[in-house]
Amino acid sequence: RLKAKGLIIEHMTSISEVTEKQLDEDELRSLMGYKGQVVHRLEEQSGAIISMQKDVIPAQMFIRGTALQRAKAWELAQEVLLNDAVETHDIPMQLRRIVVGPNGT
Repeated sequence: RLKAKGLIIEHMTSISEVTEKQLDEDELRSLMGYKGQVVHRLEEQSGAIISMQKDVIPAQMFIRGTALQRAKAWELAQEVLLNDAVETHDIPMQLRRIVVGPNGT
């Protein structure tokens, strides 16, 4: 019984430890993913609990869990952001219609 109580207290304490990260709009979109799939995957792989505050600028990412879980979640998040980088390329005006299409789609 005491062991169970100790484990519960340890778990509650670890959840109350929070790492906070600031995200720009593109980073937030990448880490959320379609219907939250990416953030759910990060939670499953790290064991951390992740929440996002989207209504502030910059957006906030809160990672809850043990120090190891929080570190793993942020490491995984950085991998997502690195692999989701966007490149831009200038296209000469005369080729834009060919690349973009006649209706701009």
